[in-house]
Amino acid sequence: MMAVNFIPKPEPIITSADSDEWDFLTRQLFVNKTLSLEKSISYLAPGASILLDHVTDPKLPLEAQIPIKTPIRGLTVEQWRSLANAFSKWPFKPDNIKALTTDEWKEIELGRK
Repeated sequence: MMAVNFIPKPEPIITSADSDEWDFLTRQLFVNKTLSLEKSISYLAPGASILLDHVTDPKLPLEAQIPIKTPIRGLTVEQWRSLANAFSKWPFKPDNIKALTTDEWKEIELGRK
């Protein structure tokens, strides 16, 4: 048996308002977690490669910048936050993210909604 003591972060990384977007990002990108960000970004949506410009911006703090050759499973929490921020500001992100992250899409696909 082992005791574990968790200390919450003073500032939550994922807010409840952003949870659907984070869920969508992780589900889409972890499909091919061994691929680099450069290769897997296209799984988000058509044209999502434009997000690479935002996450490699030299104006970002160094810990938030993402080398595009980084495999998905190698991203740090700060890099995930940077990617999520770029995705949330992207005007062409899918507008039905909530449906895509729940079982609601099955209902839509079956014509029940």
